[in-house]
Amino acid sequence: MKKNITLIYGYKGQDIESLQNAMSEKLSINLTPTQSSYMGEGFSFFGNEERFDYLQASKNYLVNEDSWRSEKNRDCVFMITFRFTKGKNKEKENKSEKIRKLMLEMNNVKELEYRVYEFS
Repeated sequence: MKKNITLIYGYKGQDIESLQNAMSEKLSINLTPTQSSYMGEGFSFFGNEERFDYLQASKNYLVNEDSWRSEKNRDCVFMITFRFTKGKNKEKENKSEKIRKLMLEMNNVKELEYRVYEFS
């Protein structure tokens, strides 16, 4: 069975720029600011990155829908999502564990979900 792994973190700080700067420094990458009428302000990573396949941060509260992406984590203003979809299962597991360690070293960040999707 193949696996894809998704990590979701919450950020308790109010300022997207502080989060973007901290993550850029921690991961040594440039993050691109984004703005969406649906997801609000956030950032994404576009490029070739061997440590993960997807990175995106956006608001937890969706104004247009008057709802929370994570109702039980209202203390988190922003949600950060990493995905690991390329390579062998063991490689994805190793890469996700390295990112987990890095993220848990950051201030105002907490892990919300570690999901493993299995498919054939």
